[in-house]
Amino acid sequence: MKTIGQTIKTARLKKGLNIVEAAERAGINRMALTRIENEQVAIIDLSYIEKIVNALGMDPFIVFSSANIKFDQISIENLIKGSRKLTFRGKEVDIDKFIQLMNDHIDAVSNE
Repeated sequence: MKTIGQTIKTARLKKGLNIVEAAERAGINRMALTRIENEQVAIIDLSYIEKIVNALGMDPFIVFSSANIKFDQISIENLIKGSRKLTFRGKEVDIDKFIQLMNDHIDAVSNE
């Protein structure tokens, strides 16, 4: 099972991007991306994951399911810092719906 950081790094390398290029595309600090890829952070702000997956054209379900994460197992409030909405691929998504979709997808993948 890969970690979120390993999954992101694999996608970045497949795109042929170095860490600086990927961070610039995502609009985040290079060191933040480095820490995420190297699993040097205890809690990853969901807005960073959103920016990274958008910049790399990744499927968010793959990112989380690769690490076998279920949102009921982690503190979603810490991840999203109190927000009830997030923007993904230019669309505003209700966080409760996103959580349910993620859990459903992970359950489906786990049953395959």
